[in-house]
Amino acid sequence: MRIFALLLLLMYPGLAQESFLQRDKDGNGRLTLSESGLAPEAFQALDKSKNGELSLGEFGEHWIAISAPPFFKNAQYGPHSRHKLDLYLPAERPSEMPLVLWIHGGSWKTGDKAHCPFSGLIQNGVAVASLNYRYTPDAPFPAQSQDCQQAIQWLRKQEGLLGCRFKQVTAIGLSAGGHISLVLAQGGVVERAVAFGSPTDLTPMDAQNGYRETLELLVGGSLEDRQQALRDASPLHLPVAEGSQFYLAHGIEDRRVPYQQSISLAKHLSGAGNFVDLTLVPDGSHTVVGGPLMYEKIRWAVTRP
Repeated sequence: MRIFALLLLLMYPGLAQESFLQRDKDGNGRLTLSESGLAPEAFQALDKSKNGELSLGEFGEHWIAISAPPFFKNAQYGPHSRHKLDLYLPAERPSEMPLVLWIHGGSWKTGDKAHCPFSGLIQNGVAVASLNYRYTPDAPFPAQSQDCQQAIQWLRKQEGLLGCRFKQVTAIGLSAGGHISLVLAQGGVVERAVAFGSPTDLTPMDAQNGYRETLELLVGGSLEDRQQALRDASPLHLPVAEGSQFYLAHGIEDRRVPYQQSISLAKHLSGAGNFVDLTLVPDGSHTVVGGPLMYEKIRWAVTRP
């Protein structure tokens, strides 16, 4: 997704002069012309919204264009038309390496794997898979997390062909993708989840305001009739697998998913004895993901022995 271009930029340290984060001096997730360091004509071409600022996605268009091509493109990991993934691998593959699973957002009913913001982690010896999953109009929750689990199983079956073994798996996602990442880690399917601006409790009325249609698609019925399903789809109310690790980031100014949802989940997870790292981003919106400090936390967590 284009809104995740912030992290893509960080994965090309040799191009630091054009790094979004280095230009975003006030950390608000938007670049003025002076911050961007671009020529006015280049800035104007990227400024699709014509508001005099570049969002992460707008600035990221350039970086998406130069990102590494996948080793596997549109590999079919299951029977559904949405069961496809792209796999990015280091140029020199070690005998075993960590695997990152990028799970796109989009309210569980839109979005696509096409623009994987983490493909640059291959420079650190990490395999990166970006996948599509079934939308909720076709299959309500937990189909989305089940699809991700099926993709991981398919990838493990390719280890002989690839000549390497995937070890620890980290699921990373924004918003709905982060929600799925949390479900996977809490269920012990993956060792680690990184979730940005993710909904964690779907049961309160204020969490449902403005999202009735989205949530009814998620749980496969009216909210009044599917209260238990809402609870079962809420990470705050799910059991937590022992040893799973969690990295959460949330913008204080997020108007879609209140940052208090991440705070509540962090308490729940730490109360269960799991490692939790919570980053709250001042002036951060739904699409701000924590800046260079957060990226370094992720890179270190994914690549450590």
